[in-house]
Amino acid sequence: MVAAAAVVFGSIRAMTHRAAAFRRYCAWLVGRRGLGHDAGANVVMSVTGYARRVGAALVVAALAVVAGGCSNGVERNPKQALADAGGKLGEFAGVTTTMRVVGDADRIVAASEAEGDDLEREDVQTLLDSAVTVSVHEGADPDKPEDDEVAMVVTVAGNDDLEMRAKAEELYLRADVQHVLGLIDDAPPPEEIEQGLAVAEQAGLDFARPAYEGQWLHLVGVEQLQSFAEGLGAQQAPLPDSKKANEAAKRVVGELLRDDVTVTYAGADDVGEKVLATVGVRELVEAFITIAEATELPNSPLKPDELRAELDKADVGDAEVQIQAWISDGALRRLSLDLVALARALEPDDPPPSGVGPVELQLDFSEFAGGVEVPPDAVEVDLFKAFGQFMGGAGGGLGGAGAGRGDDSDT
Repeated sequence: MVAAAAVVFGSIRAMTHRAAAFRRYCAWLVGRRGLGHDAGANVVMSVTGYARRVGAALVVAALAVVAGGCSNGVERNPKQALADAGGKLGEFAGVTTTMRVVGDADRIVAASEAEGDDLEREDVQTLLDSAVTVSVHEGADPDKPEDDEVAMVVTVAGNDDLEMRAKAEELYLRADVQHVLGLIDDAPPPEEIEQGLAVAEQAGLDFARPAYEGQWLHLVGVEQLQSFAEGLGAQQAPLPDSKKANEAAKRVVGELLRDDVTVTYAGADDVGEKVLATVGVRELVEAFITIAEATELPNSPLKPDELRAELDKADVGDAEVQIQAWISDGALRRLSLDLVALARALEPDDPPPSGVGPVELQLDFSEFAGGVEVPPDAVEVDLFKAFGQFMGGAGGGLGGAGAGRGDDSDT
């Protein structure tokens, strides 16, 4: 949570200079930036692994705030109830986690303008209307990740722009490319897009148009592409070690539920019964560093060693922040952290603009029973073959026999 807070608030705090970053990301998403041989393969072959790591990291982050025990009622013993709620969440075979940023766009823009920035409200609202939802259901045998079911949805500006589903080692993907293009100021005109689709189809990339139209794609040939990428020196980041992650969570629990951590009851609303946990900033950041090391998220800009070095430099003293937690039916349902309060504690000499907050990083949890639905009319895409066609003349050399057998029969 803390590391995500650093990233999210950092982007808000300097939004004037970074508003175009999201649009550049959208441009990358639809392929307007080139990728090298091994980079392109790595992007493809790490989709399911990344989704599982994200899901694991978010759930472990939640469990890091709470621990198991015996319940005595939320209002009567909020600290124990919070511990119990985390324990019950950890017992679920599947969990759906949604991460979003919650704030007031007008207040953020006004605070930005007071600082002399020209932040656009549209960019702020796009961020606030976006979310990442990851559902992971573990199979009965923890040593068989192929039995896991995974679904991920990336919502941008209120629209589901990217969806991924994985079941029985089959991967399905769809993107609302046209909506993404609509978010880009300098998106190519329709005639240029049509020309590009025609060129792709002539090159044998028959899935280009269905992909552009937002149809589901069934990705096959992943293992061949992975083998080829590994031959070029590319590596796929390993999935997190569940035992290591659990041990990290236990260590974190020991810090966050120490005797000097205060948990108070704050009433109830439509989400559940709310409690406030007051924790030390240093302990909170250390907790996240422990989680980051255990879950090993790939290509993350949040490096544990760098975070620890920055924490050592920061003069946080005895600064504390509050984590809000909601409990319903005995399970943890929501965690929320005010990024503005955290930023002020971490950087007292360079605080965020007054009046900007609260801007909260919010995690919602629900039990996921599995049953990921396989899209019935998905267009099959052989990634290994498509990658060879994309690379042009290199196609015949991708794995030799794999790509060349069809060509040999025609000679």
